[in-house]
Amino acid sequence: MTINGHKIPRPQFAAYDGCHKIYIPVKGKERGFVKRMQSKGWIWPDDYYKIEKAQDLANIYIDSCPLRFIEQCDFKKTPIGWEEKFTTLIPQCAFTDSEGLFDENAARAAFADR
Repeated sequence: MTINGHKIPRPQFAAYDGCHKIYIPVKGKERGFVKRMQSKGWIWPDDYYKIEKAQDLANIYIDSCPLRFIEQCDFKKTPIGWEEKFTTLIPQCAFTDSEGLFDENAARAAFADR
């Protein structure tokens, strides 16, 4: 899957706070991802969506508030707890035109199944 020029393995699901924060797990780190996101207060219980194709993720993104962003998140166990590493795939307020209006066509084009 390609998201805004970033080639990543297709995530099984996305964690979404229902407003603008969209997180996807790094491939192979899906187990416990939602529980850790919930424990941090970043999403509420059941705030995750199955992703079968790129447009599933595009729809969540487009239907979010203007502060929307997508980050890929990796959790790593350390001797003192969990360490998070975030990779921004789409930054906040991306895909705005010269007048500051959201360009849905440009946003949809940023998601591909290849």
